[in-house]
Amino acid sequence: APVFTDRDGRFSFPNLEEGSYRILITLNGFVRQEYGQRVFPGQGTLINLAAGQVLKDITIHLTPTGNIGGRLVDNDGQPAVSAPLQLLKAIYNQQGMRVFQNSGQARTNDRGEYRFYWVTPGRYYLVGGNSTSTLVFGPTNSPNESGDSYVLTYYPGTNDFNRATSIEVKPGSDLTLDFVTPKQQLYTISGRVIDPNPVAGPNGVVPAATLSLAFQTLTGDSGVFTMGQAYDAKTGRFTMRDVMPGPYILQAAVPPASARVPIEVTNANIEELNVVLDSGVTVNGRFMMENGELP
Repeated sequence: APVFTDRDGRFSFPNLEEGSYRILITLNGFVRQEYGQRVFPGQGTLINLAAGQVLKDITIHLTPTGNIGGRLVDNDGQPAVSAPLQLLKAIYNQQGMRVFQNSGQARTNDRGEYRFYWVTPGRYYLVGGNSTSTLVFGPTNSPNESGDSYVLTYYPGTNDFNRATSIEVKPGSDLTLDFVTPKQQLYTISGRVIDPNPVAGPNGVVPAATLSLAFQTLTGDSGVFTMGQAYDAKTGRFTMRDVMPGPYILQAAVPPASARVPIEVTNANIEELNVVLDSGVTVNGRFMMENGELP
């Protein structure tokens, strides 16, 4: 069971059985850490406790966290209201490639202000604004908001990650970082779903189709949002509105047929896109034992 320190910071775990243990320490405003831990993230020191052994005078030095706050404004100097932000940490995966790790999410208030609190010390990148990676942020703060979107912008104010400035959060630091996130224009994707199989309906019109856009987030994860309500079953035409710039995979599904079309929304609407369904191929075969007998 967990124990709590007294007013002098002292603690005691009584009546422990023989075995191996780690001590985990948590306190608001300090890094969640293990006894003996030197880097974050990482593991602490394993304590091997023999029967009847008493281990005393353990000293644990806590590491204070840091805070990051500031204000976002649009290109007119007005507050960027309800703009999502992400705190990203650059790490290397098993293939040796540098990827982003999501270390925190925030959203600006009606004054354009944001705040990340109790941040583990280290180096980060700060990005604000809307992108395919922020589609999963959830609802806004108020039903009366205009729903404006903002260009994805890295601190101190660039759309190019290679020009972004890394931020060093030191223990106990309180950083104020303001920058500009211009308003983002949204676009429309429209076209027609076609089934080359005559059974589908007159002129290849598909009576029912589910449309979605698949995307990749800044941290490399995959996401998808469905636009099935934009499909007209009488004509086979579809319209996806308010799409942010970025690369997508447009998916259409009419089981067992489907289609996947790579597209990229830049600075114009995509119109008259033909999405042709494919039922795939059938693979036939037979399993046999090594001696030629049927299983």
